[in-house]
Amino acid sequence: MREAGERTWTRRAFLEKAMLAAPVIAATPATALAGRPAATRRVPTDFAFLSRLIHYRPRAAWAPEPPLLRRLNRADPYYRVTVHHQGSAIYHHRSELDAAIAIQNVQQGHMNRRFGDIGYHLVIDTMGRAWEARSLRFTGAHVARHNSGNIGIMLLGNFEEQRPTRQQLECLNIVVQGVVQAFAMKPDQVYGHIDLGQTLCPGVHLYRYVEHLRNLRRPG
Repeated sequence: MREAGERTWTRRAFLEKAMLAAPVIAATPATALAGRPAATRRVPTDFAFLSRLIHYRPRAAWAPEPPLLRRLNRADPYYRVTVHHQGSAIYHHRSELDAAIAIQNVQQGHMNRRFGDIGYHLVIDTMGRAWEARSLRFTGAHVARHNSGNIGIMLLGNFEEQRPTRQQLECLNIVVQGVVQAFAMKPDQVYGHIDLGQTLCPGVHLYRYVEHLRNLRRPG
């Protein structure tokens, strides 16, 4: 038992150091992206373009295993976004360290299934922090047969059994609307996993909000 405890502490200590070393890109008041002329937009390669609007944590903050590039495919142009939940268990943790460990565990589970990396592009924790996951430079692995051109966003929690927090929904709203505009997507190209596969994901309590996001219309 002591040995297992020592490994856990070592891992937590390592993640604490990683999070301190990674830059914190925190939300500050800012003008929304809506209304920016299309000609001034650049297609982003990560989610840092939303960093003025959300509390954004770069990939390095959760000390991931390096991706296996030979198992990854370069991304096609993105035209849709799919929302998921973690789904494995009820999740109520609030600290950044616990979120980092949870995301690392997801990555390990995916790579044990011979994925090249964590399958999602972004993870949102219970406090509304957005964590960069798989690079947008690579096609995700989150919806069988529907990954091409599809940005994967996962919220920590099981939303068949619990409700997403207010902070999670606020962050998801900003992220989805920002992504829809930045990639010039049609608003109706916002999906829950259940829309594209035989699954309960993202859970009944989150899917209701996904439907709301899909029905939003961009200004102008």
